[in-house]
Amino acid sequence: MQSRGRLRSPPFEITQDYLNFLIGGGAHPGQSCVNLIVDDRVMRTATGSNAEALECSLWHVRPWRGRQAVLEIVDDAFGE
Repeated sequence: MQSRGRLRSPPFEITQDYLNFLIGGGAHPGQSCVNLIVDDRVMRTATGSNAEALECSLWHVRPWRGRQAVLEIVDDAFGE
């Protein structure tokens, strides 16, 4: 049995122009990704590059500065 699902952060205010984070795993948009959600809409999304090693990723988030956002981690992909 393989665990799958979604995990959402508590809401937070975007206070900077950029958001950077580490991401790894598969390149499966919509199935294995990290999403930035503002006003219940996905504004940015990122996937891994089919590697277990974590890589730096950066989003330009200036258009939503001062707004509330949520980070969502999605793991809905089947595979090894």
